[in-house]
Amino acid sequence: RTQWNRTRRPSRRSAAVCLGPDGVAAAAKPGKDYLDHSTIDEATGKQIAAAVEATGARFLAAPVSGGWRDAAAGELLFVCGGDETLFNEATAPGASLD
Repeated sequence: RTQWNRTRRPSRRSAAVCLGPDGVAAAAKPGKDYLDHSTIDEATGKQIAAAVEATGARFLAAPVSGGWRDAAAGELLFVCGGDETLFNEATAPGASLD
């Protein structure tokens, strides 16, 4: 089963969490993929994607739009781009946001 790491942080914080010496990219490996739910700038997103993909892990940019009311109603919107197979796995019936 694939393990997913997810973050929801602004650009500079995403870069620190992902690219630091103890960050997500340092722990990434095949089978441990990364879904980024942050709304970050393009340069930071590309930098994080390259670092994660260099380890053999897959990357999916999936910023989320909506708040707690939308979540309670099951109406969050994810705008996704990246690895298509990872997208299909992450959005399959029964997939969890855990």
